[in-house]
Amino acid sequence: MDFQEFKDKYEHKHVEEFVNQVPTQPVVSVCVQTYNHAAYIKECLDGILMQQTDFNFEILLGDDDSNDGTREICLEYAQKYPQKIRLFLHHRENNIKINGNPSGRFNLLYNLYSARGKYIALCEGDDCWIDSLKLQKQVDFMEVNEEYSMCFHNGVVQFEPSGNRRLFKHNKWISENTKLYNESLQDRDYSGKEIYEGMLICPTASMVLVNNKRIFNDILSLGFSGAADMLIILNSNEIGKIKGFKNCMSVYRVHCSGLLASWSNVQGLKNGINHRNVIGKHFSGKYEKSTKLRNAKAYLHMSMFYINRVDVVNSTVCIFKSVFLWISAKTLFRNIVKN
Repeated sequence: MDFQEFKDKYEHKHVEEFVNQVPTQPVVSVCVQTYNHAAYIKECLDGILMQQTDFNFEILLGDDDSNDGTREICLEYAQKYPQKIRLFLHHRENNIKINGNPSGRFNLLYNLYSARGKYIALCEGDDCWIDSLKLQKQVDFMEVNEEYSMCFHNGVVQFEPSGNRRLFKHNKWISENTKLYNESLQDRDYSGKEIYEGMLICPTASMVLVNNKRIFNDILSLGFSGAADMLIILNSNEIGKIKGFKNCMSVYRVHCSGLLASWSNVQGLKNGINHRNVIGKHFSGKYEKSTKLRNAKAYLHMSMFYINRVDVVNSTVCIFKSVFLWISAKTLFRNIVKN
């Protein structure tokens, strides 16, 4: 599906693009999706604008019709930085629902299709960059290592509204400034399997990837099954190698309206299971065993919710599903080894 086909199918009300003087051939397109991030969007944009680079980059800023003052802030920045910011003013009529809930999927895809850079960087409106050389460091690596399709780095996880922070050790949260952090982190390659099993190996704001439609077309073809990050990562792995860096250069916020919060209940666990089932069947089945094991854990967690509610029937069903998936995954592994 090309951009025009995407708009013909999903753009029910014309997206307004604010006037700008952004260069037409940037090296990097920074995609910023925002909705009701009035408390965070300034910090997000300032972190991008402070980047010191020897190349041009554009900021694709998509506001999903915010009603808390975010849109006004976006307009202010677009007027102040017309050489950097391409502002897209979206409408709720175009919103694509996932599992019956509104999502930022149209906003994200509109940015991805609009990106003109050789590389794409991502930063959600409630996250931010904290190293002024972040883009330069990542692009320098990508330019001399053409076999890589993506690189990412460590970041800080900030819990809202407390403001407490933890370092993000690729796929684990650990305390700041610990001996474990200093000794365990290394710059290295990551496999698709390792990334998938960790699920959240890095904040979205840490990713820089080659601008290739093969990387994000599955977001459409797989039926909007869930979080887009993992599809982008796994498709990047299909066309090249992925490098992870220990440098801490971004902040990832966790708050009550975020994705992690929405997946921390029964419906969220079900959505995660459905999302992983789609991935398990895709990519030539290479993640089928990992899908079964992760879903077995999800059903076990779900059973605890039902046990707390004294729901014996549903808790028992979840435990049986968990055991069945675990046995199935182990059987699948043995068959793979034999063959």
